[in-house]
Amino acid sequence: MKTISSYGYEYLLMVLVLLLCACRREEAVQKTQTLSASPVEELSLGDDMQDEKVDEPARMEQRVNTVLPPDAGLDELMEQLEQLEREAEFTAAWQMARDYRAAHAGQNGVAELDKRIDRLNRLRREAPDMLYAFQQLEDANPTVRDVAGRQLLHGGETARIILRKALRKGPEAVAVSAADILDRMGDHAAFADLTERITVDGHEKAQKLLPLGVRMISSQDKIGLVLAVDMLEKTDRPVYAGWAQSVYLRLAELDTDAQTATLHERVGTYIQRAWKAAGDINAWTALVRAAVAGGEPSLIQGMEAISADVRLAFDTDDPGFDSVSGRTIAKAQGNTAKARGVSGNALALQDADARLVADPPLEIGNAWTLSCWFTLPLPPQQWYTLVRGTHTDHHVISDSSGNLGVYLNGRGDFHSSGYNLQSLPDGWHHLVAVAQKGRTVFYINGKRVAECPVMSAADIAGIGNFHAGT
Repeated sequence: MKTISSYGYEYLLMVLVLLLCACRREEAVQKTQTLSASPVEELSLGDDMQDEKVDEPARMEQRVNTVLPPDAGLDELMEQLEQLEREAEFTAAWQMARDYRAAHAGQNGVAELDKRIDRLNRLRREAPDMLYAFQQLEDANPTVRDVAGRQLLHGGETARIILRKALRKGPEAVAVSAADILDRMGDHAAFADLTERITVDGHEKAQKLLPLGVRMISSQDKIGLVLAVDMLEKTDRPVYAGWAQSVYLRLAELDTDAQTATLHERVGTYIQRAWKAAGDINAWTALVRAAVAGGEPSLIQGMEAISADVRLAFDTDDPGFDSVSGRTIAKAQGNTAKARGVSGNALALQDADARLVADPPLEIGNAWTLSCWFTLPLPPQQWYTLVRGTHTDHHVISDSSGNLGVYLNGRGDFHSSGYNLQSLPDGWHHLVAVAQKGRTVFYINGKRVAECPVMSAADIAGIGNFHAGT
């Protein structure tokens, strides 16, 4: 896939970027291996609590070793207790701690262990009610599910532990319910459990969980956002690009300080890595949305710098200079001038004949991505070409009514996408067109807005205007 990037119209054009290899990069991305969801088995509550249990609920499979080595020290015990508690194995942890306490009565640090034993005893006694409510989340009756959800929402620490385990290991429907309740609880740390679940199962099996990550991020304070950024940086998977965009937008709502600025930079770097690793358009558009909403279009330039095959940034006196190859690839014709762009310079096309002419024309093949900034309003009742072939076709064009689309000479001529540029407010906007498999998809300011069931594979000779008109 080829990629062109360009900068704005006054028709101003800013940074035209042509991505040549995105398709090949996408094909090279290895699909994540997925694991089946954990099976469910019965909870063991301990002999002294069997009489307290009325209807023992199901739970996720136990995976933590409940046997402590005979020569284990206090630190090893505490680590084992943490693992058991994380897996909601409260009774096993309580019994292990009591056995160790009885065998090491005179050891230093047992006072702290006594506090842990009391805490585990409380958790295990609260667990039956919370586990029963957890089981009811799968009930066919929505009223029963609603009551169970409210009980868990107010179930405190015990409910949090059980719900976080459900988010990591439970069936998808239960995991979705658990994520919803944890988000309403304001449990920032649950984002790590969601990430762990998707990392293990693969994003293909977690489509219903992915949007919850966005929602969990959108409600977090700066502490939670730091955790979210930390989790993002542990992976290069472009599937998290939407989450990264949510982090960026949430940060933009907070007071700006040194920490916020650092987090902004880390998130932008993450999305750029995701794009570089996979050439995924989702990573590109996530960064565009973040940049437009956050008022920092320079973020996009970093993306283009590492991914473009052709990039016209108009930052020199030569408007046809390609910053990727380091040479002039196009010549200005007509009345053109340097102007101020959304970030850096732009090229002002000041009459209907003003354009750049590629010499030689750019061969783009049957898969390409083009991005640019443009400014509104445009003079009405005119057609506006972004790029045009040597002998035929306008790959991206708007008609005299402002409808965005593709023009295929002699093959139906103008094909409207159904999206009208006049619906946009005045000012700078970012456009991405992705053409492959016989169709052209349009993104405005990072949002997918329309699609044409056709595409052009003609070369690119003209940039900005058609020599016979606009």
